[in-house]
Amino acid sequence: MCLKYILTIIVAFYFTSSIAQTGLQTGKPALDFKSVLIWPKLDNPCISRDGRYMACTIKGIVKDSCTILIKGILKKWERKFIVPKPIFSVTYFFSRDNRRFLYQDGLSLNYLDLQKNIITKKCFLLISNIRKKQWGNG
Repeated sequence: MCLKYILTIIVAFYFTSSIAQTGLQTGKPALDFKSVLIWPKLDNPCISRDGRYMACTIKGIVKDSCTILIKGILKKWERKFIVPKPIFSVTYFFSRDNRRFLYQDGLSLNYLDLQKNIITKKCFLLISNIRKKQWGNG
């Protein structure tokens, strides 16, 4: 009698696991190694000094680009920036006073005022050209 129950449980377990593996129950494809390779990847986590904000990069959402995600920890607030074709890793950090988030977008240095939610963009190329003309080197 006990053997009959154990055998029934084993058959039921085998049947449900085979259904879950093939995706018949949910209609989703089976999880394999190829699908893991195309998952978005989180990288470079960063937390502000006061612990109110966090930032990270997400690779794999938009092709040939990187997404910077800034999120409020204590409040429901977030911003996303897409950095097109980053040559190197994307550089970003929070200011010492926790009021700004600075990040590099190609040749530009941008900063986001976290309290006012305003982005200011400074272009390195423009500044370097002005300095060359100012000093007579270009």
